[in-house]
Amino acid sequence: MKEDLRKHISQFCSFTSDQLFEILSKFEYESLKKNEFFYQAGKICRKVGFIRTGSVRSFNNIDGNEVTRFVLVENNFFTAFESFFSIQPSPEFVQAIEKTELYTITKTNLDELCAKFPEMLKLTHLATVESHLRIEKRVFNLIALSAEERYILFEKENAHLLSRIPLQYVASILGMKPETLSRIRKKLKS
Repeated sequence: MKEDLRKHISQFCSFTSDQLFEILSKFEYESLKKNEFFYQAGKICRKVGFIRTGSVRSFNNIDGNEVTRFVLVENNFFTAFESFFSIQPSPEFVQAIEKTELYTITKTNLDELCAKFPEMLKLTHLATVESHLRIEKRVFNLIALSAEERYILFEKENAHLLSRIPLQYVASILGMKPETLSRIRKKLKS
C-alpha cells in the first residue's frame, strides 16, 4: 500500500530493501475528509505528512481573513516547518481541500530514523529546501510581477490545480482579491 511513498523516497535516497522496509513501517496511514484539519494554529505540529491522494492547503488567519500560503497535491511532503523543528506552536492551519489520503510520520520516529540512517537527513534536507525555494519564488513573484503576470505564470505552472481547488485559494496564493482574479480571468478569455 505504501508503494507511492517508497517510489518517492527512492528517487532521492538509496536504501537497502531492509532499510526501506523499516523506514516505511514508521509511516502511518491517515485519511482526511474534505475541510478536515491536519493541524491547527496554536498547536505544536509533531508530524510530517506525505500526500497519497487529494490535496491540502496551508493558511493563516489574519484579522479574520484566511490567507492561503500554499496548496499541495499528491506526492508531496508537508509540515509546519517552524513548529515542527522548533517545537513551538504553529501560526498556520493545514486543511484538506478534498478527501485526502496521507502517510504520516511523527517527529520522534523521523528523528530516530535520521539517527539510524544518515541518508534520511538528505531526504529531510531536500524536503526543507524544496519548501524554502517555493516560498522564495512566491515572494519574488509577489514583488516583481503584476497580478495578471502572477496568474498567467500560475496557470502555466499549475494548470492541473485550477480544476481542483477553489479560485478563492488561488487568488489568496497570488496575493489578490477573488474579484481581481475574476477580472483577470475574464480579460484573458476574451
